[in-house]
Amino acid sequence: MTAETLAEDLELDNLVERITLYGTVVIRLTQVEHRVNGIKFTGRTEAGTQYCFGLKYGEPATRVDERPIVGAESMPNQ
Repeated sequence: MTAETLAEDLELDNLVERITLYGTVVIRLTQVEHRVNGIKFTGRTEAGTQYCFGLKYGEPATRVDERPIVGAESMPNQ
């Protein structure tokens, strides 16, 4: 499930959905850097690739709720 939020409400470890020319990518934020004209975000995609992007203050962003790990319910507790 996704939720629309403002750029300044995004925090470390949030999952963010970005639509690019090549499709949709989900990024887990590893760095949030507030600057004078906007915010620089750095994170990793689900494939582990580093991804950087910037948003202006007040710009909308799409936050993704945590995704369950497939098969986690069948894993035994340790």
